[in-house]
Amino acid sequence: MKYTIAAAFLLVLVAGRRVQPQGVTTASSLEEAEQKQEQEQEQELEQEQEQEQANNEEGLFAEKEESDGSSIEEAENDEEEGEATSWELTSSLLQTEADGDDGEDAKDVTNDNRSYVTGSLLEEAKEANELEWGSTLHSWAQHYYNAGRSVTADALSSGGYSISMCSSPHPAQVFHSSRNAVDAEAFVKKKWNQGYSLAGWKINDAQGHTIKMSKNVGINSGIWRRRGSAKSIEQAIKRAWATNRRILDITGHSQGYTFVGGKSSEMSGAQSYRYTSSWSGMSRWIKKKWARNYYITAMTKRGSTYFVVMTKNSRFKHQRYAWAKNDHATVREINKGYKDNHRITYLFDSRDQPHSNRFFVVMSKVSGSKLFANKNARCNVQFKLPK
Repeated sequence: MKYTIAAAFLLVLVAGRRVQPQGVTTASSLEEAEQKQEQEQEQELEQEQEQEQANNEEGLFAEKEESDGSSIEEAENDEEEGEATSWELTSSLLQTEADGDDGEDAKDVTNDNRSYVTGSLLEEAKEANELEWGSTLHSWAQHYYNAGRSVTADALSSGGYSISMCSSPHPAQVFHSSRNAVDAEAFVKKKWNQGYSLAGWKINDAQGHTIKMSKNVGINSGIWRRRGSAKSIEQAIKRAWATNRRILDITGHSQGYTFVGGKSSEMSGAQSYRYTSSWSGMSRWIKKKWARNYYITAMTKRGSTYFVVMTKNSRFKHQRYAWAKNDHATVREINKGYKDNHRITYLFDSRDQPHSNRFFVVMSKVSGSKLFANKNARCNVQFKLPK
């Protein structure tokens, strides 16, 4: 079933509280702050249990607000949860990587100020026939690509491909589907040699791999890393951070996690991730990061574990997310927000993971981005496309 969003789309979600970071705790107030944090954590645990039982809306819908407040940052690190920010790197993480999956995007233009709304890059891409799809996907995607859209967000599950295509940005782009990792990796290396940058990689055990690569989007020194657990993938992330790369996409699958990284002119700000089996705990963390001007830029789920990446990106001004039961509910939420100049910036399909809702959609108000849908873009979305 096809949905064309001609008016603009955004998610209306229950508001999250905007908070401001506190200053550094002094020695004289450390004990008091620790006692306060312990009390807050006890209260949060009680609230979390109530929220999980009642399936509270706060865990399903949230929105960054413009009000003020204060909070103490959580510090939860155990076998089931992990959290890190890019400034927590140490010299021990500066290791040489020899995974054999680094690529140098030598032909990328890091500071390219051309507008992707104009026809020049669109015509260049059409003449080169650079959009690649499976046979069933081809007619829908090619139609909108030829009409001036590029893939700005996508999700993959055993139920099919869900894709958002928008008019801005519109770089030359390839979007490739492959049944196995060997073919997928060969495709990436081939396109690296042609000057494309790796921007997204989704993996599903039933459907295989989808890969998104673009030209002239300010990404270079691209990598991918595949690891068997959250603990091992976070070590790979920290090593990537140590070389000034940022996480551009992450996906969970039966073999573990795969993330895409690269040096990005747009995504060069501080970055943070968290993984946990509690969505109510994750939603509180997201709100605290929103207050520090981080925005959700990648998300996945593996089994019962959620993994969210947030980045400081000056092109983002506001953000909302929603869990929706199906594609119809998702489209209703998208249409509500489109009028407020929000566009889909990340999409996840939880069909193959335990969750009461099917789609996780992040919508943001973005300007001047080469990687994410911009606020005035014309967009089309399609759910559960067969291959």
